[in-house]
Amino acid sequence: LFMSQRLFTLSLITALRGTRDNLRMVVWQPFAISLGLDMRSIGTLESVMDLVKNLMEPAFGAISDAIGRKKLTVLREVLIVVASITFVLAWSWHLLFVGIVLLGISAALLSVWSTMVAESAEETNLASVYGILGTFYTGAGLLGTFSAGYIADALGLRVVYGLSAILAGATLFLVWRRLPETRRGDPKPINWREAVTAFSGAFNP
Repeated sequence: LFMSQRLFTLSLITALRGTRDNLRMVVWQPFAISLGLDMRSIGTLESVMDLVKNLMEPAFGAISDAIGRKKLTVLREVLIVVASITFVLAWSWHLLFVGIVLLGISAALLSVWSTMVAESAEETNLASVYGILGTFYTGAGLLGTFSAGYIADALGLRVVYGLSAILAGATLFLVWRRLPETRRGDPKPINWREAVTAFSGAFNP
């Protein structure tokens, strides 16, 4: 029963994320173009997001091993809420850049979420849990993809980001209230040197 309740919560969170992410992705390029950006600038912003993710992900792994998964997972949802609100308020590339950086940081925390899922499941059904969550993410994502264009045409692009922010807020609430810490053992001090050098350390055999 405990695992069923935990799986239900994880599935609901994943479904909300799938809808939210696909709502945002469908209207991203049209929204950026509406603010006067060209395709080269959009490509640059997306590269910035990927760069932030790649630079920070190893550090978040080291921090997560020290303080646990839940705090960083909550931080990830907070960043997405703030990024969505930033897009709603953006009338130039400046706030768009801020939102992109926040999304890059949140993407760097995805591995912490994956670890939390793994530690929430029993070893014998880990693949099944990931399969179920993947199905919920993709299935709910289809709803987001299908509806984003209709909402944008009827109500405007900013409404799509507003709806994304609401879904992100619901996800944040569920992570904060319904998911326990999964890392075993007491928190320990963060080794900031290890965190800062984690990226370069990944290339050291």
